[in-house]
This record gives sequence, C-alpha cells and structure tokens, in this order.
Amino acid sequence: MRERPGAASAQDGGYTVAVTTEITPDLRREGLARELVHRVQNMRRAAGFEIADRITLWLGGHAPDTIAAARAFEEYVRAETLATLVLYDAPAPDATHAGERIDGETVTVGVRRA
Repeated sequence: MRERPGAASAQDGGYTVAVTTEITPDLRREGLARELVHRVQNMRRAAGFEIADRITLWLGGHAPDTIAAARAFEEYVRAETLATLVLYDAPAPDATHAGERIDGETVTVGVRRA
C-alpha cells in the first residue's frame, strides 16, 4: 500500500485505516495551549502549591502565537490550572514567574495563589 503525503495508514485483517497527519492552525493552537498548561502545572508544583490551590495566572512577553493559543483556549487553560483569573501582562512582583520557551517563543508565566 502506498501512502499519500500528509497521511498515515495501517492495514490489519483486511481493513485499512488512514488518518491525516497535517497540522492545521487550530490543532497547532490547541497543542500550544496544552503545552502551556503543562508548564503552568510544573510551575505550580515547583512553587509548592497544593493540588487544590486556586491561582491567578499571568501570561506575557513576546510570544504572539502562545498568547493567542491561551486566549483561544482560555476556558481549558483556566480549568486545568485552577486559575480564577488569567491576566495577559507582566506578573505581579510577588508571583512565582519564569520565562518558558514554547515552540520557539518565550512566554513569561507567573502564578500566585488566588
């Protein structure tokens, strides 16, 4: 069986399944949002937050794609990180913060217990 560009396939028991491997802009944004959530969860852990602690989340820096992804999937980001508020600005001075490199961009992430 010959695969087409942008697709992957498998055969078993007389059945063939093919899926697209193309990354659409929406799929890329979702991936960026998921990676951002992963980074925030690691930051929460490093800051010593309890698993149920609600947070305020700051996202800033020059990371237009990552920020756009966070805005597009803000409800998901808030739910997964327990953020009561997401602010698109520099973190407050008393927030735990760091520059996180995501897909070639550096986004400043800040967290503080809400």
